[in-house]
Amino acid sequence: MIHKSVLCIIVEMAIEREDALTGAAKDVWITFSDCISGSYVKMKEEIKMLNLLSETASAGGGMMLMIVYIVIIGGAMYFFAIRPQKKEQKRMNALLASMEVGDTVVTTSGFYGVVIDITDEDCIVEFGSNKNCRIPMKKAAIAEVEKAGQE
Repeated sequence: MIHKSVLCIIVEMAIEREDALTGAAKDVWITFSDCISGSYVKMKEEIKMLNLLSETASAGGGMMLMIVYIVIIGGAMYFFAIRPQKKEQKRMNALLASMEVGDTVVTTSGFYGVVIDITDEDCIVEFGSNKNCRIPMKKAAIAEVEKAGQE
């Protein structure tokens, strides 16, 4: 027959090894009476339940952390990419809406001209001092507008 203290040491070593492998609480101590009475099996079941609870809690925390990261990255994308682009789009729409006959414009290709006529989507621009060089173009092809009275 195995001596009682040797049995208790073997049980403690098994619990410590299980703690290291599964991450259960390390403050579980088995007294002499627990080793003899056979409550080791009950304690082992409690340790497994603690492991399951800790694993589910950490999985939920990991999922929550991932959601927080996605929200932060989405917010950064909005403030650094989408918002400035929408702001520039509003500025260009306001600029093209305020364009009048006689304004000096710069096209997206870099040509300077004077607006001769405006319709809803198009405008006719006169380039250079030659009165015969009038080209109809889309308003979207205009990059900058300078009002007639400004220098």
